[in-house]
Amino acid sequence: MKKIVAITTSLVASLVLSGCGNSEDSTTCEFDVQSSLDKKEYSKVKELLAGECSDTFSVSDKSYTLALAYMGESGYAASDVIQMLIDAGNDDDAFVSFTKKVDDKKESGTIVALEKAKELFADSIDNKASTDDILAKCNEIDQNPKASSREKNACAYLGFNRTLTTAATVSYLTNDIDSAMNAIASKDDSDNGEEKATTPLDLKASLDALEWASNEEITNGSEITEKDITIANKAYKALTVKLEGKTFYRLAEENAPAEEASTVLTSGYCDKNANKENCNDIENTDGSIKDTEKECYACPIIGSENETLKVSDTLVDSINDGKDAILATIDDEDVRDSIDKFIDDISDSDDEEKEITMEDIINYLNNK
Repeated sequence: MKKIVAITTSLVASLVLSGCGNSEDSTTCEFDVQSSLDKKEYSKVKELLAGECSDTFSVSDKSYTLALAYMGESGYAASDVIQMLIDAGNDDDAFVSFTKKVDDKKESGTIVALEKAKELFADSIDNKASTDDILAKCNEIDQNPKASSREKNACAYLGFNRTLTTAATVSYLTNDIDSAMNAIASKDDSDNGEEKATTPLDLKASLDALEWASNEEITNGSEITEKDITIANKAYKALTVKLEGKTFYRLAEENAPAEEASTVLTSGYCDKNANKENCNDIENTDGSIKDTEKECYACPIIGSENETLKVSDTLVDSINDGKDAILATIDDEDVRDSIDKFIDDISDSDDEEKEITMEDIINYLNNK
């Protein structure tokens, strides 16, 4: 526990200590904001920074603090992330363990909050550069002797954020994350002659839809039909996925199937107006559709900037950005060991510089 506190303290220490000015009002704001963060009162943090404390902090400090608040709102406070990473590294199947822990803490707005935190951490480093450029900078920050402690801290949190995003995305692809992870963990048992657990059918459908969208060969043999659809004024491809006699609904980008295209991150079902009320009861517990007569579709998750979230971004790009940023900023052996195990688990490689591909993740989740 002392190690976790030490790591967290080193990351958060510069949070409110670099506020603008030494006035009594400034000191009060710094205390109130830090206290609210410590108490996990994240809405209060946002209220303070938007109101009475709006002029207390620099633009960089305000972005950094808001990012921490959004991380907390996603369900994962600073100490939570570090604890989950270290705990996962102690298990034989590190990524399986981590994904289960992430799913246990997942909130209804987890992905959107994580995406907002990502943007704010990037802004705290440079609010004039793109998030992708900031992530590229973070991934090599250990080679930059001029990098400030604030930049390194923000990059470390970006790494945690992206790693969390990958694990959270996996839990959106199936109704039964425990069975999905147990199936992966049982792979070694099957090598010893024991029966391998079964991957949930709805996860197989999600992965087949992702392969279809990116114009790849479909692994599990799903039959997929497409339909152009507009949901809340955004264009998509509505997918009907039939697998082993069951029907699943998924959603893809408008230009799918095409190289670099992807399925869209979804939650529940809705009509063309993004209204979920009429579509709440169309799904069986295994994720298959029991009522195909209603005009319902997999409902897209829309980001904080009104952008559609792509599974390829939140699943594949995030794990690579996350591992690179963490390895570039965190020296703690336990945390680094956990990241190394993630790479080994997903890609069967012990090369920490290995870039994980879509094929790696699909094979891993399909338990191939």
